[in-house]
Amino acid sequence: MLVDADESALEIAADRFGTTVRTVAAPISSLPAIAAEVLGEVATEVGTASLTEVGTAKPRGERRTAAAASPDSCDLLITGSALLDVLTREDLATIVETLHRFSGVGLFLLSISGQWRLTPSHPDDGVLDEAFAHHQLRESRLGTHAATVLETTARNTGAQVETSASPWHLEAPRDSEFLTRFLTERVDAAIEEEPRLQARGRAWLEDRWAQSGLTVVVDHTDVLIDATVQHDTRTAQLGTRRGEPKR
Repeated sequence: MLVDADESALEIAADRFGTTVRTVAAPISSLPAIAAEVLGEVATEVGTASLTEVGTAKPRGERRTAAAASPDSCDLLITGSALLDVLTREDLATIVETLHRFSGVGLFLLSISGQWRLTPSHPDDGVLDEAFAHHQLRESRLGTHAATVLETTARNTGAQVETSASPWHLEAPRDSEFLTRFLTERVDAAIEEEPRLQARGRAWLEDRWAQSGLTVVVDHTDVLIDATVQHDTRTAQLGTRRGEPKR
C-alpha cells in the first residue's frame, strides 16, 4: 500500500510498480487508522482474528493464535525514502506510535542529515547551504534533525533502533543529469528562503555547470526500527510469571 498526501505523487509511484497496488491519499496522522484497517483485512483473510469494529484491528499480540505466533513474525512494515526531513515531530510520533501499537518494523532510507561537501569549493557554498537548511525547517519540519529525533522517539518506546550513514556521492559528468536537478532545486529552495540570494544563486549555478570534474557528497542517514522486540519481551515476561518457560 502506498500512502501520501499528494495524489499526483501516488499516481506516479503506482505506475512504476507494473502491477496493481493500493494507494491512499492521506496525511501521516491517518497512519494508525490505515494500518488498523489493512491489518484487520489481512487477519480476517487468514482467519486468525476478527475486527473489533469497522476499520479497527486488534493489536498483533491479540490477533494471532498460539499456533500462528512466532518471535520472528511481523505483520507491518512502514518504509519511506528521502522522507523524514520534510516531516514534523508530530508526524514522527505518529509513525512510532503505529509501529509500537502493531509491533511493526520501520525502514527509512536516505534522510538528509548534514551538510553538502563540494569539490572544488566555492565562496558561496556556505551561504546557500545555510539558506537551504533554514528552508527545510519551515512549517515545523525537522530537516536534518529528523533522523535523530525519530531514533530517540522510537528508543523511548522500547524499540530497537539501528542507524547507518548513507551519503550520496555524486560526480560530473557521470551524474550530470541528477546533479543538475539536485543543485537547481537546492538553489531554488535557498532563494525562496532568502530572496536576496537570487543573483548569487544563479551565478553559482553557472559556475558549477562549467566544472566538469565537480563532485558532491551529501550526508544522509538510514534508520531501521524494530518494534517487534518489545512485544516479544512482554510475551516472554508474561509467560515467566505464569510459570511458562521463555521462548
